[in-house]
Amino acid sequence: MIPTTPVLHQNFPNPFNPSTIITFSLPAPTHVRLVLYRPSGQVLDVLIDETLESGRHRVRFEAEDLPVGVYVYRLIGGGSHAERKMLLLK
Repeated sequence: MIPTTPVLHQNFPNPFNPSTIITFSLPAPTHVRLVLYRPSGQVLDVLIDETLESGRHRVRFEAEDLPVGVYVYRLIGGGSHAERKMLLLK
């Protein structure tokens, strides 16, 4: 079954230290935003804010300057959004 909306996959590895890969798939060219948040909702970083081609995409996230904890990443695009949690250990 081919998805009709963007699909956000769980980062790998998770837990991670200090880097991880975030992967998502787009069924068609789509403007997407990949945003990293603290659990409180505070935006930490916008990792992607651009139009990308259809297919599978990978983003390496480096967390060397962040404290240990749970973080949320959200993919917004194609009229939908998805979010997942990741755990940084040191």
